[in-house]
Amino acid sequence: MKTILIADNDPSIMLGLRFILEDEPYKLIKTDNGNDAIKIIFKKRPDLVVLDIMMPPGGEDEGLRVLKEIRNYEDSIIQNIPVIMLTAKPFDRDRKISEELGVCKFMRKPFDSVEFLSIIKKCIEKTND
Repeated sequence: MKTILIADNDPSIMLGLRFILEDEPYKLIKTDNGNDAIKIIFKKRPDLVVLDIMMPPGGEDEGLRVLKEIRNYEDSIIQNIPVIMLTAKPFDRDRKISEELGVCKFMRKPFDSVEFLSIIKKCIEKTND
């Protein structure tokens, strides 16, 4: 069973993602902050990470900080974990930075649940290649 880490501090997004994924064959790990996300990633090595850009403790760019930590880690397995970035921010700067750091997909909130599930499946398939 594939493991997905969801890091988002918005309870309604967390509930929505849980609803979208509840009938899928994935184990979900959830956290609401970047520091715990990094610890979980390094310890549990999830198959996919879904990161919100704005969350504690760093606020506005916390998800980008977490993404940089993943990509700069010494273990290539962790460096290559696919990441989906979520944001409510309207800035192209975040998309550009995320894509430069190799995200699987950058998505703005709100997002379509069918599209989101399709993207999750595609991103996880990439880990099987």
